[in-house]
Amino acid sequence: MNFVGYQEYTVSGWVLDEQEMGVLGVTITFVSEFGYDFEPVVTGENGLFVKEGLAGPVDIIPVYPDHFFDSKSWRVEEAESDIYFFMDDEYMVKGWVEMADETPLANIAISFEPDDDITEPVFTDEWGEFEVWLTKPVRIKPESDDYTFEPEYYDVDGFSYPLFVAEPDFAGGTGTAEDPYLVETAEQLRAVCYLPDKHYRQIEDIDLNGEQWFPIGWDERPFTGTYDGDGHKVFNLDLDLPQTYATAVGLFGYIDNAVIRDLCVQGVGIFIDSGGAEIGGLVGYAEDSEISGCAVFMGIVDVEVSGENVGGLVGKSVRTSISNCLARVGIQGTTGIGGLVGTNDSGSSITNSFAACYINTEASFDPTTAGGLVGINLGTVTNSYYDDQFATDTGKGSPKPYAEMKRQETFEGWDFINIWGIIEDGTYPYQLNFGPMVETWG
Repeated sequence: MNFVGYQEYTVSGWVLDEQEMGVLGVTITFVSEFGYDFEPVVTGENGLFVKEGLAGPVDIIPVYPDHFFDSKSWRVEEAESDIYFFMDDEYMVKGWVEMADETPLANIAISFEPDDDITEPVFTDEWGEFEVWLTKPVRIKPESDDYTFEPEYYDVDGFSYPLFVAEPDFAGGTGTAEDPYLVETAEQLRAVCYLPDKHYRQIEDIDLNGEQWFPIGWDERPFTGTYDGDGHKVFNLDLDLPQTYATAVGLFGYIDNAVIRDLCVQGVGIFIDSGGAEIGGLVGYAEDSEISGCAVFMGIVDVEVSGENVGGLVGKSVRTSISNCLARVGIQGTTGIGGLVGTNDSGSSITNSFAACYINTEASFDPTTAGGLVGINLGTVTNSYYDDQFATDTGKGSPKPYAEMKRQETFEGWDFINIWGIIEDGTYPYQLNFGPMVETWG
């Protein structure tokens, strides 16, 4: 054969089984990039193959019925003698599902067609990975009502490492301030952490069903957008972190230059065994942000050891304004623990808000840093109150007896037409967005 511009060369290699023993009778084919016709060869008893007379770029492809190879092909362009293919009667697929910014996506169901080799459901782990062993070609496809994937599926017939890139499939919107993403399911709410600089509006109440929650935003990637609860609730928030020193924990972990408004978290269970800082029912750590019209109701925020800056609504507020908010949960920590806010730092403000929270100071190293409304206050507190049956500190909000906390006249400067409601002598104030809340204290 005449190879214009190319010199002929020889290649050799081996086909080995899972015990690294040579495999006899494997057909080795040679596919030329330029269409040259090269005859196949067959491996000998030790799995060795030798092919003379190649030229130009060539893909070497092993073929053996009902078996698979670790590499589908081996590209050569010159003489090579160290070519290895490993053969098995099954093959591994190790894949990933992640966002466009490479954030892993956990708990995504992976389907297989046919599914003869699948004995139990396959889901991505916390790193967005999945791994299976198969004995026949399959189509692999991630399944979710809340994401679209690129590509939609992979067809595999040998050792493969597919990567799926996910895009959240919200109920509508484009994520801008003028056209926010619409959130109506728990999975869509989880997806907020993958696009932390966008704008959102919740359009239905959402039940997290007590499943372990991963906070939206952390110090290296804070939430910086807008989340408008639009008068809706998030039920059954569960964060159980045993043997972990946790920071910035809540529905939202860490927010910076963000806005959160008109959202109620009802049914909170935050339990941290080995200490933590900046723990709150709604937000763990808030910096240069605005929080308004929000509530945390029913449940407990409990940090057993070395719990710093623990609040019913916000753990620590830095240069952040909080207005028309309430918290009614049980709280335990060691320093900087408050019914509404653990630490209200310099430049922060609390206005027209209240707390009625049981504050456990028995385990506190410094009970003076615990408060019915605020644990440590370095900012300003205006027209904000707390039920004094749970705490008796002063200078960090106005303590009021239980009976007075159920009278409109107590709450000076509050808007009881557009924002707040109260059943006189019957309930604490409640935001009109959420309606009266069932009594759990007192």
